[in-house]
Amino acid sequence: MKKLSTALLALTLFASSHAIAATKTATLPLQGTIAESCTLAVGGNGNNGNLPLTAPINGLSVGIIVTQCNNFNGYSLSVDTLNASQLKSSGGTPPVDYTMKFTATQGTAINTSGFFPSNSNSLDIAKISDTTQQKADIYLSTPKGTSYPGIYTDTVTFTLQTL
Repeated sequence: MKKLSTALLALTLFASSHAIAATKTATLPLQGTIAESCTLAVGGNGNNGNLPLTAPINGLSVGIIVTQCNNFNGYSLSVDTLNASQLKSSGGTPPVDYTMKFTATQGTAINTSGFFPSNSNSLDIAKISDTTQQKADIYLSTPKGTSYPGIYTDTVTFTLQTL
């Protein structure tokens, strides 16, 4: 019995000196969120409200457009006019046709090689995948002027649409 006690004591001492190490784990979740952010700003420069309509206009600067969007697929930019690219008077006088051109001043995405066609209601002017700010000057041309009195107007609407 003494041998058995000694053997048990030796086994207990051996086991306690070689105790099984406990392993613990913990996790740290990491997460970040970036919200979609798209901006569109259009501003006139004063010429847009004071067009010299008595003679043809050749590329008169009328404003600026600024866009920026971080959508992964990019975005499109379109322009629509209320009067199909015509300045109309409420007095019933003949309308004045016009065209618009966009020339990039920051970035290269908003740039048209020609003028926005006359007598058109809508045109996609850019498909943009660059997330940096884009700026373009807006120019207006008329093929002819008018001598009829009146206040000639049209409304131009720009739309930024994510793809």
